Amino acid sequence: MFFEFFKKSSAKSLIEKIASRESIVFEKADFYQELKIALDSLDNWSAEERADLVAVSISLFEGMDGWEFIAADSWINIYGLTLRYEKSVKCLALIAEKLPNEPSSPKLHYILSEVERIKQRQRNPIYNVDQKPSVIFNDVGFKFAVINQLMYKDNVLRPKFDVDTFAEECTTELIYPLFYGATIAGGEYLQNLDIPQCLLNQMYKLELDCGASLYYKVIIPSDILSFAFMKYKTGKYIPIGEEASLDLDLLPKLKEIHIRNSTQEEMTLPESFLQAIKERGIKLYKEGNLVSI
Repeated sequence: MFFEFFKKSSAKSLIEKIASRESIVFEKADFYQELKIALDSLDNWSAEERADLVAVSISLFEGMDGWEFIAADSWINIYGLTLRYEKSVKCLALIAEKLPNEPSSPKLHYILSEVERIKQRQRNPIYNVDQKPSVIFNDVGFKFAVINQLMYKDNVLRPKFDVDTFAEECTTELIYPLFYGATIAGGEYLQNLDIPQCLLNQMYKLELDCGASLYYKVIIPSDILSFAFMKYKTGKYIPIGEEASLDLDLLPKLKEIHIRNSTQEEMTLPESFLQAIKERGIKLYKEGNLVSI
């Protein structure tokens, strides 16, 4: 009787330790072994204790983040598990194996299956973040306009940049696209994106679209603000700069430039760029109307 009481007390003590939230107990070096020993004695656990262990283990990974509640089975939490909590995933997998039929077990199985799906994506990424561009652009705004044209308008530059997929593949930083909207890592990826010259040779039309979703998915280094906490521009349209006139040589068949969804401030093109397209006989349209240069 005393031995049985001791086992039940051990179960309750384990649950209380997990629930204390003093630290992520699963990440402690010796906790997995402690958990394994405890779960080897499940015959001495009550039904309530079994259910409580699964529930409290899940709840350890949820709570308030500022004004936002982060659920245990939310995308950002599961993504975080793949990057920072390897020991925790191992502990959760052991609990799921030993207690597969508790009320909270389906949620735990879902979390673990999503962790494995994202890890598979990280092992086999579609985005090459180490690529070196074979064609060098002088102006980042012009390059982003070309990327938007080839990737989203003409559908010939692949893979298309999807911020959610990119975030899942990223292992250098924790990206939360649903909350922050844009990502520095994504901006760096697109700045270094290799655009084959053969695709540039095919372009006869370029749209400068201030409302394109591409701009709101990335953050790029600012060329104006130099303070440490203001190093990057927030996700928004990247205007064409003075050096864009030098990049026109990369598009030998370009015949038309179309300005769309713009305000006067957003789409004020540099005089050097306007002169360059005039010399090349490239027509400029704004919201469908031909503009005299």
